[in-house]
Amino acid sequence: MKAAYITETGPTDRIIWGELSDPNSKTSEILIEVEAVAINAVDTFIRSGLYQTQLPTPFILGRDAIGRVVEVGFVVQQFHIGDRVWTNSMDYDGRQGVTSQLAIIPENRAFLAPKGVGSLSTGRFCPCGGYSFTCR
Repeated sequence: MKAAYITETGPTDRIIWGELSDPNSKTSEILIEVEAVAINAVDTFIRSGLYQTQLPTPFILGRDAIGRVVEVGFVVQQFHIGDRVWTNSMDYDGRQGVTSQLAIIPENRAFLAPKGVGSLSTGRFCPCGGYSFTCR
C-alpha cells in the first residue's frame, strides 16, 4: 500500500511517500480503506519530534481519517465490512497512523460516519469530533 511515513523525526523533508506492507488487524481492531485524512497540529509535533511518543519504524503519520471497513477483528461487535467510519486515533501508543491507503483502527477509536456527509467534510471535523466523543 502507499503511505506517508517517516523513518526518523525531523523537518517535513523527512516525510516519505512510498510503498509499505499492508497492515494486519488484530482481534479487537478494524481495517479501513482510507478515503480522506485531516492533518492537525499533533501530527506536526510528532513528525518533528517535539511530542515524544513511542513510534514504530517506519512510522505512518496522521491521526484523523474517514474510510470504509474492509476487515473486522474476531471480537469486534460495533462494525461490519462496508461500514463508513471516522477516527481520531488519539494516543498512538506504538500504533501506526492513518495517512495511508489502509489503516488499522482499534474498535474503541472508530465511530460510524454520518450518512450523507462526504469524506472531505467528515475529515474536517475529525479532530473536534474525537474530543467530543471522548469527553461524553
